[in-house]
Amino acid sequence: MSLFSPQAKSKGEAARGTLNCEMDIGRPVLLALCLVAFSAARLQGQASILYGEVNLLVGYSNQRGWIGEGNSLKNSVGMEYLRRIANEYGDFLTLDVQARLSYDTSDETDERWAFELHNAWLDYRLGLGRIIRLGHFDTPFGLEPSVDTHSLLFQTLTMQDIGFKQDWGVGYRSGLGSFDYEVAVGIGSGMGIARRDGSYLLSGRIGTPRGRQLRYGLSGLYGRVLAGMPDRTLPPPHFDHPAMLKKRIGADIQYAANAFDVKGEATLGQNEDSNVGGGLLQIDYTLPTLQILTLGAQVRSWTDDLNDARRRYSALGLAASYNVTPALAARTAVIRDIENPDKSETRAFFQVYYYGR
Repeated sequence: MSLFSPQAKSKGEAARGTLNCEMDIGRPVLLALCLVAFSAARLQGQASILYGEVNLLVGYSNQRGWIGEGNSLKNSVGMEYLRRIANEYGDFLTLDVQARLSYDTSDETDERWAFELHNAWLDYRLGLGRIIRLGHFDTPFGLEPSVDTHSLLFQTLTMQDIGFKQDWGVGYRSGLGSFDYEVAVGIGSGMGIARRDGSYLLSGRIGTPRGRQLRYGLSGLYGRVLAGMPDRTLPPPHFDHPAMLKKRIGADIQYAANAFDVKGEATLGQNEDSNVGGGLLQIDYTLPTLQILTLGAQVRSWTDDLNDARRRYSALGLAASYNVTPALAARTAVIRDIENPDKSETRAFFQVYYYGR
């Protein structure tokens, strides 16, 4: 369960004429994925799963009244298709496509309806834990790749650090002693399938393997990232700002103990010439006597300029998640701004989320 994440704010008023430079990198990658998927359908030793997804969300703000969206989470209907292909030595190819049709009530234009392509990646296993990933996938930085906040109310710091969760590119992951690591090269456009204004993104994370009670990792990223664009694939997002140079280092930790699940991350870096940073701590508690009910609390803080206290954003959130069935969950959360240079706001959300076969 997870809820809050103010949208990342861009900095600088560089000339916008550079935005006319465009290179379609994602389209050839998407075409290649489709060709591989078509070819895979003819192979033996394959297994596939199709999931349906429905998200219904309503919220209320003491500043804006009724709202129908929460950060990058909107009312939507979608699907996820997963296919694994194996030979006598085991799985060697995995394809995952996750997309949804969303409706954003906060959009005052005629583009409230949107197609969002989230996962569109292909994994090729080289053996000995080495994997090459191609397509649109989570940027390997911070908590996001391991906690997957796709449908959740509480969010990680990813939207502040990068401005999006997934990017088009190629990645490689493997092991290094007692640790796992992943690196990626992306085009820095988020859901958009076109590279513009010289955008690119280099990122990587090294940390303890999945499945451990205590997990921790270190991350870094560097690149020119497109900022200020809507979170959608079609209609093509409009880029209102030039690409922004971003540099980050980050640390994250997760600890699971009995009924408690603790998550935290911290990050420091630069947006152009401004020093930025933030931190997050979240604690979830699953009731031992009613394990379909989980309570959560999250505190987070972010600043767009470490030298200017007026640009700090902090909030406290309380949430609850009730699993009606294994495929259906009802969630609610209340978020209160502790610090906000624009206005203090309290938001309450109620969500019904279905994800099943």
